[in-house]
Amino acid sequence: MDSKQNCASDTTSNGTSADGATDGGTKDDTLGVTKGRINRDGKPKKLPQMFFVQGTYYECGYQRGEFCKAVIQEHFDASEESIQRYQAFYETPDGKEFVDGFISNCTKRFPHLMDEFKGIYDGAKVDIMKGYFLCLISSQLDDALGNLESAVLAEYGCVTKGCTDIYVNNDNDVIIGHNEDWALDVNNPILLHSKIEPYTMPDGQVIPEQRIMAVYGHPMNFGSSCWFNGHGLGVTDDVLLFPKNKLYKERKTPCVMIGRLLQQSQTPEELTQLCVDEGSGVAWSWSVTLNFGVFGSSTMYNLEMGPSDGPRSNISLKKIVPQGSEGNITGAYSHFNHTKHLADTSTQVQLVHTRQAIYDSKPTPETLKDALAILGDTEGDQYAIYMPPEKKGHWATHWTTVLNFKQKCLYVYIGNPKDKEPDIVLPYAMLQSTM
Repeated sequence: MDSKQNCASDTTSNGTSADGATDGGTKDDTLGVTKGRINRDGKPKKLPQMFFVQGTYYECGYQRGEFCKAVIQEHFDASEESIQRYQAFYETPDGKEFVDGFISNCTKRFPHLMDEFKGIYDGAKVDIMKGYFLCLISSQLDDALGNLESAVLAEYGCVTKGCTDIYVNNDNDVIIGHNEDWALDVNNPILLHSKIEPYTMPDGQVIPEQRIMAVYGHPMNFGSSCWFNGHGLGVTDDVLLFPKNKLYKERKTPCVMIGRLLQQSQTPEELTQLCVDEGSGVAWSWSVTLNFGVFGSSTMYNLEMGPSDGPRSNISLKKIVPQGSEGNITGAYSHFNHTKHLADTSTQVQLVHTRQAIYDSKPTPETLKDALAILGDTEGDQYAIYMPPEKKGHWATHWTTVLNFKQKCLYVYIGNPKDKEPDIVLPYAMLQSTM
């Protein structure tokens, strides 16, 4: 197959086109968007485009990069100052050892994913080293350069960044609802439907065919905030801050690589083991908390993953089960972009505690509607669970996703999810069908 020639779909599974028109909805043909979803500048929001890619890992990456070339190039052009700072560090002996260590570690252990990563930037006509700097190890570079403390940590404590996850698990609903909070200038979400060919690793292990539906905040991103795969696993994730502010030369795995690796998991047990990442472990600076379950199952999980000084990640796993079942947590649960259970609780900010207090003041959610009411709550003078763009600063809640494990589908809500129907419905069955 020519990696540059393949079919791409700009239509979502519920008949919603990528330009934002919905079946039975009201469309402004000039703007090509659905009315009723308003950006900070007063213009209506577009629904995310959906792309279908298939082929080898490299081909799937190439197709994504080629389809989204203009958007990716625009972001890299806007990030040139950061890239130049990373490049200057790379040109020092310590910097080259640091950067090349991550690249060689990932290439040796995850060659299939590095093929996909390279494909994205080949397709977008962006220098692969810039891709490594900005999209694979920027967090680790910022940590090594001391920028997390001066530029990120200080900001993180006074702005609105921080995602929200709410679980409901009973006879009514088995769901995880997720608010995606992100920077206003990195808001170009896409839905990526991938069918990836089997891959034979250097040791002879065969990675089976992968079918994945993922929501990405930007087409350049290697990690996805919400996804489900052909094995029935559905996951939302949040990044966390574990700064060390030193040149940490022991070989570790970038958190975005682990996040992408998890998409090939077939069971919760395999996903958990991949998070441990025996022999390496997640690198310092940013880490991950995962919220996940299996379509058709009433058991859901919260997994917190952080770095350690040994060759593995530290993890904490909790089960969320229905009332009367055996598990750590029953009925409902909330998680606000921080670690609750690991010994190292990472960065704690007022935003997290404010949101937890708001959640605790509400009746325990028992239905999807209850969860959406909390996810859409704008209560609070400074911080809220749902942060509209005009609330404060340059961070906002961009969209809400709901993994419905009982109905076996993913809902996507653009704008406040309270008292509205999902804008996009993605059924698990679409990955099981023959393509």
